[in-house]
Amino acid sequence: MEELLNIIKNFKNQKVLIVGDLMLDEYVLGEVNRISPEAPILILDVKKTVYLPGGAANAAHNVKALGDKVVLVGVIGQDEKGEILKKTLKEKGIGTEGLMVDRERKTTLKTRIVARNQQVIRVDQEDRNPIDLPTEQKLFDFIQSKIKEVNSIIISDYGKGVITPNISQKIIALARENNVLSLVDPAGGGDNYDKYKNCNILKPNKKELARALNIPVEQMEQESKFLQAGKMLLSHVMCDYVLVTQGADGMTLFEKNGTNFHYPAVNKQAIDVSGAGDTAIGTLALALASGVDFKQAIILTSHACGIEVGKMGTAVVLTEELEESLRNYEEKQG
Repeated sequence: MEELLNIIKNFKNQKVLIVGDLMLDEYVLGEVNRISPEAPILILDVKKTVYLPGGAANAAHNVKALGDKVVLVGVIGQDEKGEILKKTLKEKGIGTEGLMVDRERKTTLKTRIVARNQQVIRVDQEDRNPIDLPTEQKLFDFIQSKIKEVNSIIISDYGKGVITPNISQKIIALARENNVLSLVDPAGGGDNYDKYKNCNILKPNKKELARALNIPVEQMEQESKFLQAGKMLLSHVMCDYVLVTQGADGMTLFEKNGTNFHYPAVNKQAIDVSGAGDTAIGTLALALASGVDFKQAIILTSHACGIEVGKMGTAVVLTEELEESLRNYEEKQG
């Protein structure tokens, strides 16, 4: 226990670079007390609107909250939402020098309409076309200028066009050349997993695992099929480790030597799973950069995810919350 608590204290000494699809999460909060006279639909009486970093920006927010030093790299549009995202990041203490403006793209916006803590609908506004070569080169040049400063790189691929096969492979190669840990979160990047080849760690969830191998997701409920799929993906991507997050079933690590390690979920009663993947990849990067073994890193990651899914919306985990979760878990275990 004390060893894990000391690891958390060491998070603040690590510097993580995150590159990927930036999003602005907009929460329109209000109450519903009337039916519209125009159609049989509810009327939301808006009380306030809240903006939070989303996608790769949420992963950066998680690293900032648990560690401190984070470099965020991505693309925004030359629009109002892009400016709001920059302002929101600055308020969180996250630098915006790595945000490249593309006049031809719109900033990804995810609007959640929430009535009395119940999400009613989500509206997405985004551009999923691949970024052009000049923008790609700007991103890579910036990452190259920062590579000597960081301990690990997270590639956060939500399938919005920033993580092209070319830039993904260039970043992974750059990380290996500089002995920097590379972690990939294929949070919605489609089924082209070739672009993640040779990364250190790949972190899909069960649904993404099934999609990557073109296997019916229902088969992932069978332990034998699930274990076989994890080993297949590890072999296909030629990475060092595959960590599959399984929601209420915990998470399983697949290693090159054929062994696997499973850790149960700390919180099986999730309130909202939005952003849990960002919490997982951010915590994992900080833990491994701190020099711990994978089992310890997964324990810390599981506890962080357990805290995050107990909150509404894309939330972050604080150092004190993670420490408290570990202490409470130890007390329950006897």
